[in-house]
Amino acid sequence: RFSTDIIGSCAFGLDCNSFEEPNSPFRVYGKKVFRPTALDQINILISFSFPNLARILGIRIVKKDVSDFFIKVVEDTISYREKNNVSRNDFMQLLLEMKNKDGDVS
Repeated sequence: RFSTDIIGSCAFGLDCNSFEEPNSPFRVYGKKVFRPTALDQINILISFSFPNLARILGIRIVKKDVSDFFIKVVEDTISYREKNNVSRNDFMQLLLEMKNKDGDVS
């Protein structure tokens, strides 16, 4: 829980409150990233060993629901910070500064 709170704060500038809310979405999706199932491990192996086959079969290294969740977190955080002129000393702020300096980071 402590690690979840630290990652949420340092990378995304979020207060995850994992001690008060142990099943918060950030913690649930974070677990999915770092605890792959046997099928996930097979998909990762196929993706790295046979990337063209994986592409054809639509095999993903990260599950769609997990990537969708973290993409939304990033989009919402960027939107909030830009609208409210919020600045924090974290990784997300570095990405925002790069985006504003050089254009879109994607």
